[in-house]
Amino acid sequence: MTSPRKPLAYLGFAFYLAATFWLPQRILAQTPPAQPEIGGIGIQSKTDEKARQLVIQEVTPGGPAARAGLKAGDIVLEVDGKTVAGESQVQIISRVRGVIG
Repeated sequence: MTSPRKPLAYLGFAFYLAATFWLPQRILAQTPPAQPEIGGIGIQSKTDEKARQLVIQEVTPGGPAARAGLKAGDIVLEVDGKTVAGESQVQIISRVRGVIG
């Protein structure tokens, strides 16, 4: 009759060797792919409720909006040449956000 300790020690060692092979692969398989960085144009804005327009409150120095010449007080009328009339602030902001670069 064999000792109960011997099989347990063997199983533990066998499991460890198997785990070193499949565990890293399993972790990598469950890791989501890297997401691209999403960014905006470098503005703080508010919605003029009466006119339903997006008004730029602040422009980040050196950001895309500053390089394009946008200034505080400007009103966003178009994004990529398409009118934003009647769109909510959330809709407009989602149109100017995108992959950085």
